[in-house]
Amino acid sequence: MEHINSVYLRGFFIKEEQMKDKTFFVKTGINGRGVGFSHHEMELLKVLANQKLLTGDLMRRYYETAVPISKDGMRKRLAKWESKKIINLHDMTEGKNYRFGNPYKRVTIANRGLNFLREHGYLDDDEYEDAETSLINIDFQDHYFCTQNLAIELMVRLKNRGVDFESINPIKEFGKNRINEKIELIPDWLLKSKDKNFYIETDTATETQSIIKSKVERYIKVAELEPECTHIVFFSVIDDSADTLHIYSEHREKRVANIKQTLLNMPGIHMKNLHVIVTQQSRSYDVAERSLISPLPLTNDFRQYEMQVAILALEQNESFNYEIKELEMDDFVFKGLEEEFYPDGIFEIANIAGTKRDNVAFVHMNEASANSMDRLNILSKCVRDSRFTKRVDRIIAFYSGSEELKRDVFGCVFDNVLISSQQDWAEEGRGGREPSFYKTKSNYRLEVTSFGE
Repeated sequence: MEHINSVYLRGFFIKEEQMKDKTFFVKTGINGRGVGFSHHEMELLKVLANQKLLTGDLMRRYYETAVPISKDGMRKRLAKWESKKIINLHDMTEGKNYRFGNPYKRVTIANRGLNFLREHGYLDDDEYEDAETSLINIDFQDHYFCTQNLAIELMVRLKNRGVDFESINPIKEFGKNRINEKIELIPDWLLKSKDKNFYIETDTATETQSIIKSKVERYIKVAELEPECTHIVFFSVIDDSADTLHIYSEHREKRVANIKQTLLNMPGIHMKNLHVIVTQQSRSYDVAERSLISPLPLTNDFRQYEMQVAILALEQNESFNYEIKELEMDDFVFKGLEEEFYPDGIFEIANIAGTKRDNVAFVHMNEASANSMDRLNILSKCVRDSRFTKRVDRIIAFYSGSEELKRDVFGCVFDNVLISSQQDWAEEGRGGREPSFYKTKSNYRLEVTSFGE
């Protein structure tokens, strides 16, 4: 069957292959043919009706999934649509607490726009009734726009990849879910693909850690009640990367670290169908996209492959004056350690003279994953408390990419863990440099060290 890329908004889908060549007209005057809207522009209006409140910049970002358009071109188009009463444009009042010069106006769908969409089959009756044409309370706009920044960006990226998905307003949809009758949980936004629920939780640092913990506990219950689905809880901490009214710091590592620390040792967080991710807004787009298109949890085969590539990079680095030998995992793991917490490998690393030999556990890290960090924390305690049946001296936690390493926040200080990335080791080996290693200086900062220290 020929694939038809469908964009889902609250469950109702539009088959692009059937409608993409049509033009839809809003009549003006008595005899005028009116203003024409392409299928893609109708789809954009539907997105606006579903998301309820967007900036002109977000409208342009989605518009460009079909054709390029300049900022000035988008401004003119929005002004034209407003003149035909299809959308409403809202000026934002500037004040001492607001960022100067926010780009674009705020946009909502107008009543005529809703009727236009319903007339041509882009909205069903329920969607029409649920649509909102008024301006959302200004007190919540930073939170709302950061949520929509992430939601729209993911919609654009998934659409460009040809991935089917739903963008769901959780107030209207999740609140009606039978699961929620028992749990009382409404995320900030919800994206759904074939087998994943992606819950956006935008964090403005106003919620206490106990509230964060309680929220994750409720998501654990959701995952228990819906075991057939993978549930991804995505905490995105607001920073200065989005077009907000108020000014936020560029560096939100402390907040990210505090949330991760709160989630350490939480019962249930390692359910196979639940994944909790914590990062700041500027990194959210790449991390979220990867979590939606990649299998979660990361398969053992994937982690084993990444580990073997990392080991090969160390072995081929002529500046790394150590010999590496793989050891049998079964000789080290103890009764009571669940298989999901096993290290990815254990190796003897000895200096060339043979005067110092360390047994080192290798652990692959997944950027921003609270599950991955908690696994490392458990293994670090096992090393500290000599729980393994044979001596393990320390851990090397490694990432696949150098950017993942640089942008992750640990949320914990590990005295017996060295940190690096497979990509760094490969590049350093080709450049004739010693492999780099880091250690945790605080729960949100790393410092350079070496393997021999």
